This record gives sequence, structure tokens and C-alpha cells, in this order.
Amino acid sequence: MTGDLLPVATSWYSVAPLGDGVTLVTEPYIDPLLRANLFHVRGRDADLLVDAGTGVAPLRPALEGLLDPGREVIAVATHAHYDHVGCMHEFPERLVHPAEARQLAGEDVFASLLAEDFPQDWRDQAAAEGYPLPAVLVTAVPWDGYDPASYTVVPSPATGTIDEGESSRSGIARLPSCIRPATRQAASACWKRRPASSFPATPSTTTCCSTSSRDPTSPTTCARCAACASSEV
Repeated sequence: MTGDLLPVATSWYSVAPLGDGVTLVTEPYIDPLLRANLFHVRGRDADLLVDAGTGVAPLRPALEGLLDPGREVIAVATHAHYDHVGCMHEFPERLVHPAEARQLAGEDVFASLLAEDFPQDWRDQAAAEGYPLPAVLVTAVPWDGYDPASYTVVPSPATGTIDEGESSRSGIARLPSCIRPATRQAASACWKRRPASSFPATPSTTTCCSTSSRDPTSPTTCARCAACASSEV
């Protein structure tokens, strides 16, 4: 299936206010395997964007109703899987965990919307776990003529790094713990288990922040990190 056989999406992003200055942004036409939760968090002096989607379509226009002219937006990547950093280049201030900085800059990064580009053993493993890959990992295209085979991620070198427990500066909103920047352990435990800088071997569970529990701050043994739980908040 190529892009000319897919419908054109009316709006690529879904934007839903969650209250307390937090807005959830998703890409409903991206396959659930790649669909991440993005959060805009309103701060006192600056706003925070937690993760930046696949980059299939520009993100900033979808945030126009949330962004005041001239107001600074700090983009934070929980980790460098390509569905979390695709639009990071649209924001002048970009923070990431030190262990993910090289991938954010575009070094040895895998990115594709086509199942055939994933290793066969990885596809077989995903199917066995209940996540069979469709031929194309989108159900629509952002505009006429868009070819999913042309998809790439723009390298977005970090302008700074941030570790677990650190804040970028005073005067921004305090992040709920369920959307705080991930540690390297949580990032490597991403439930999607797809190729990043190197292809994962076998899936494993780890203690991470689970948005499926009643208390999203309590550690739960799971195979999905909070940022990658595409269907829950």
C-alpha cells in the first residue's frame, strides 16, 4: 500500500485538554505501535512540550491555540525513539536525557513507516506478542501526494540535557510524575520494543511508571513506559 491509496486526514493531530494547564496531543492516524502521548504543559514563564511525535506532519501549527506569541516553549524528549522526537527540530530549546543525546542528534537512528523495513525476526516477535505490523504504519496521510516510504526524522541536536529529578529552570510547570523525563532504564524498557539505535533482542519487563495503575506514580512491573502508553493517560 502506498500513500495514494490512503485517505487524507482532515487534521493530523488530536488535541485534548486534561486540566491544570496540561493538554494531551496524539496522532490518531499513526499505528498504535508508534503512537505516543505528547503533552503541552503551561508554565508561569515558559511552556513545556513533553515529546514531539513522529514528525509526519508539523506539530507547531496544531499547538497554535495553546501557544502565546513570543512565549518560550521548552521541548523535552523522554527518550529518542523516533515517534517521540520527530518534531523536536521545530523548537529552539530541546532537552533530553544525557544517554539519549546522541540518538536525538540523528546518530544511528532507525525510522520507518513501512513494516518491511523492520527485521523479520522482530516482526515475528511483535506478532507473537499481539502486535502484528500492518504493511504501512499509518491509516491516512497528512496531505495529497505524501509517500510513507519517504518518511525520515530530522536530526535535532539537544541544546541541553536533563537527568531524572532535575528541572530545566524555575518558572515552568512542575511535571506530573507520570510524564517526567524518563531515565535510560525506562526508555530502554519501552513497551513497543522496536528498533532504535540498535535492534532489541528480546522483550523484557522492568519496573517503570505505569499509567494503567490507579496511582500513576507507583512503580509497577510492566513492559511499557508511561510515555509510550498510547491509549491511556
